[in-house]
Amino acid sequence: MNESGGSSAGLKRFCEGVGENTIDVANASRAIREKEIKACAENGVTDIIEVRIGYDGIVFASQQTGPAFTAFEASDIFNAIGAKVLKDGAIVDNTHETWSEFNADLPNVEIAMFNPGTKRGTREVFEAKDQLKGCEDPGAVATMGGVSPSTETIASGVYPVSRPLFFYVKKAHIGVIPGLQEYAQFFMADEIAGSGGPLATYGLVPDPELADTQAAIAAGATIGSGS
Repeated sequence: MNESGGSSAGLKRFCEGVGENTIDVANASRAIREKEIKACAENGVTDIIEVRIGYDGIVFASQQTGPAFTAFEASDIFNAIGAKVLKDGAIVDNTHETWSEFNADLPNVEIAMFNPGTKRGTREVFEAKDQLKGCEDPGAVATMGGVSPSTETIASGVYPVSRPLFFYVKKAHIGVIPGLQEYAQFFMADEIAGSGGPLATYGLVPDPELADTQAAIAAGATIGSGS
């Protein structure tokens, strides 16, 4: 079966059960959650193979013809779009209308941000690694501007708004669905997911531990079991 949707929607379908007319593989731009693993188990999906594809970074960009945004802190994004903000030691409704209201180094233009909708892994990672960080520590530098996104900073996690990408395979379907394990092995082969492969050309940051992932696929290692 081949269906599209956000990470949450895909994993929900993946966890519906085992057998004909159920999902074999689910892609996710975040790691599967404990509650999703539990939901899978309740429906008989007890053996899940986690495949870490590589890494990407959530990059902030502004239009070339507009005001220049070259550096952010986590607190800037939180102050721009958070429902509540901290002012004079009190939590109040966010009434900010321009970027310069809370950071004089940012342009005096109306706040307008576009990001993925809810139920998308990208949105969830953005909220956890940027919005939550900005809320918990208003003075922290998640700088996006102080740390430029690059292959090295994203793979190492130094660039703060980075995340690993995954797909999940039902072990019960391996050997039943023709080519399923071979698909996973091909996808994660050096010539596909490695530094010289097409995925890197398209923007994926290769996993420094790719060989471990390849070995796990070959062994059919499942989440939590190591085998």
